[in-house]
Amino acid sequence: MSEAVGFKVKAVMFDLDGTLLNTAPQITEAANAMLSDLGMQALPYQQVKNYIGEGAPILIKRCLTGQIDIEPAPDLYAQAQPLFFAHYANNVVDSLPFDGV
Repeated sequence: MSEAVGFKVKAVMFDLDGTLLNTAPQITEAANAMLSDLGMQALPYQQVKNYIGEGAPILIKRCLTGQIDIEPAPDLYAQAQPLFFAHYANNVVDSLPFDGV
């Protein structure tokens, strides 16, 4: 019925973020806190949610420009990135599983 695999599994990695856990609210909160720290206006939840899915660096760039394919000024991005990660590290623990998980 099942065949043995020729190696021992030492670790299994699973991406919980956006798969089992609904992290969009916390990502949006972190992104808007980052924007506030930079003196910029907050973005609507749905807009930030639409930016999620291609990794934090791209999310940050999209939040800074309000566009999908425009690059922010390198110095602005360099300032924004640690702010986003600091805010997200503080609120990611508030993420909840999707319904039914």
